[in-house]
Amino acid sequence: MQLMGKYLKCFYRNFSANVPTIFALSSGQGKCGVAVIRVSGPNAREAILKMTKCKELPKPRMASLQLIRDPQTLEELDKGLILWFPEPKSFTGEDSCEFQIHGGPAVIESVLTALSKLSNFRMAEPGDFTKRAFHAGKLDLVEVEGLGDLIHAETNLQRKQALYQMEGNLSKLYKTWRANLLKNLAHVEAYIDFSEDENIENDIIENVHKNLTVLKNEIENHLSDGRKGERLRDGIKTAIIGEPNAGKSSLLNILCQKPAAIVTPIPGTTRDTISVHLNLCGFPLTLVDTAGLRSNATDIVEQEGISRTKKVTGQSDILLLIIDAKMLMSHFQTTSSLHKPDILSVIKAHIKNLDLKTDCNITLESLMKNNLQKCIFVLNKIDLLNNEEKEVFQAFMKENNFTFSLISCKTEEGVNQLLQSMAKTMQHVCGNPTRENPVLTNSRHRYHLTESLKYLNEYFKFADTDITLSAQKLRLSLRHIGKIMGIFLRYFTDRQIQVPHYLFFNSGLDKEDKISLITGIKVIDDFITNEEENSLLLELNSHLKRMRYETGHWDNAIKDFRETEKSEWNPNNFKIIERVKNFVFENQVVPIKQVHVLDLKETGVILPHIDSIKFCGSTIAGLSLLSDSVMRLVHSKDKKKIVDVLLKRCSLYIMTGDARYNYTHEILGNDNSKFGDKIIKKGRRISVICRNEP
Repeated sequence: MQLMGKYLKCFYRNFSANVPTIFALSSGQGKCGVAVIRVSGPNAREAILKMTKCKELPKPRMASLQLIRDPQTLEELDKGLILWFPEPKSFTGEDSCEFQIHGGPAVIESVLTALSKLSNFRMAEPGDFTKRAFHAGKLDLVEVEGLGDLIHAETNLQRKQALYQMEGNLSKLYKTWRANLLKNLAHVEAYIDFSEDENIENDIIENVHKNLTVLKNEIENHLSDGRKGERLRDGIKTAIIGEPNAGKSSLLNILCQKPAAIVTPIPGTTRDTISVHLNLCGFPLTLVDTAGLRSNATDIVEQEGISRTKKVTGQSDILLLIIDAKMLMSHFQTTSSLHKPDILSVIKAHIKNLDLKTDCNITLESLMKNNLQKCIFVLNKIDLLNNEEKEVFQAFMKENNFTFSLISCKTEEGVNQLLQSMAKTMQHVCGNPTRENPVLTNSRHRYHLTESLKYLNEYFKFADTDITLSAQKLRLSLRHIGKIMGIFLRYFTDRQIQVPHYLFFNSGLDKEDKISLITGIKVIDDFITNEEENSLLLELNSHLKRMRYETGHWDNAIKDFRETEKSEWNPNNFKIIERVKNFVFENQVVPIKQVHVLDLKETGVILPHIDSIKFCGSTIAGLSLLSDSVMRLVHSKDKKKIVDVLLKRCSLYIMTGDARYNYTHEILGNDNSKFGDKIIKKGRRISVICRNEP
């Protein structure tokens, strides 16, 4: 099932009369060669017609050089390019235009002031354009977040990840899961309603279990990514820890190439944490210098600094554990006594002295396993070691597969090797974003996926004992997946519901019902032109005239009709049908090749029914030819819940979600064909219906 967010534009377009037209500088502040001012809203065309000498709008998406003037005084303000983007083919889905003007502050200010003089125009607030794009269905919530991340990306890898998300790669994955959940929920509800009906397959629940098991495993794998995408988005938190005077602040200054921290020979100079944001090898890095750790601190300020260090240590993704190389060597009488057990025992004792186990549960063993945190062991002050001592460390690492980064903050020896080690570790922590394998990028997504997985597990818990309760668990799981993409946002429930012009709600529907139907039923008026309708009718009538009208249907759902399935069309009509399918179905949803054609006589009716889940999938869409008509939807379990849908000639209707599965639908006959108080005269009506695979 698709949210069909892109169809929400029809919902908002009908209430655009009082919507203000917004404008803003889109190219950023400051002097520049060219500045771009974007305008969007129902009166965007007025900005062009009243601020230039154009007597008509320029051709869409083609630049036009014009004198720009004040709409009231007609004073010339600048000479620049004008671009016109009529709805719905604009970023916001509304009529939009751009003024590409010279980038001087005075020019920008004068054009913005002139726009503010136009009726019902206002300066855009932060996020206004993107919010309108979301409302118009141009972007779902995941794509909106990707756009925001792209704007704020500071490294190349952040840019790549945000771009893939904005392009919809992550949304496609979540939409696939949601469609899977909805399809299986429909099967469970069908089993509940018709379990004693011989038309329901015996293995329907078994197949649902198999499908949901696969889905559960996919979500679990997605969640067990080690927070790679989130780390790349938010920055890799890296703490520099060690005992006092080990060289932590000196290393921070070297890595960020500036004196960010005070360095003195006095141990304990750093009393608080110092954070610096870096772009290191394309990875976003938050590097934190910390107060020196030791177990015998008595000074109250030092104790507070140590407490903060431990807190940062527990929250970090990577640890740079700085050890004074000369201190390590001082534990041995001669270099010949160095061997693996002694070195490890000394390091173990050193970490114990740092007292990390008490608050952070960090030991040498946990750091070496690199499970929760990656640790890079850094031996500093190697400039104080002689060559023989350095060679002993090198031999030890080679023989025992234990890696130190040997550096000198004084001479910067070994710093390049440390950077390479850090880059390799960050690559492991963040991965490399790809289009083919989208990863979690946001803690909000993780929360809703975790909740969805929880309810999915509860479905399996109750499936064998209480199928009705298990269906409710599936609905809750489905809702959390939907919330990731912005389905059923509180935006809808906390404001007065605006009913599209093509819906008429009867009594019995609560707010949630109305929201569900507004989301699940879309009607796009004038989807095809009169010429396109004539083209379709010419081809259809040549085939239908050889058939006779039937008085009854095999399932008693239709009276006075004739019908056929078509998979072949002439070239012009093929383009129309493909336009419908491309508009209705997402890339991952396979439409059925055969198009159902239903021809109703003037006296014909379609009686209440729900289309079989055996023959069509989550979405049903149809073109209405020859006549206006009224479709009535009645809730299958609560007959008081009724909504009427006005299907105008040449319109396209789309049914999905609750409207598709939980409401019967019918085409009213002329005896009771009314929309509100208005009588809708129905003549002969042909519907051209596209569906996706079950």
